[in-house]
Amino acid sequence: MERLFKQQAKADLCLYLDLVGNRLSELRRQQHKSLTTVSKATGIPRRTIRKMEKGRLNFKIFLLLRLCHHYGTTLCSIFQHRETVIDELP
Repeated sequence: MERLFKQQAKADLCLYLDLVGNRLSELRRQQHKSLTTVSKATGIPRRTIRKMEKGRLNFKIFLLLRLCHHYGTTLCSIFQHRETVIDELP
């Protein structure tokens, strides 16, 4: 039972990271910014931003806050965006 719970939690995390990553990528593209531009402006390595956008990195919240500030948005808007619906998670 515990193993099943851990597997489900991992699957949920992967789904959520994908949703948040997609939103970050969308914000960057809407503002016509390159990974390099965002990296230089935020101090976050280009590779890290790319991994976040691809949902391949369980990132720390302070990185997400830096990106939100750079894009002129809030954490709430990332989490409440139409593509990032928390209700999709069990």
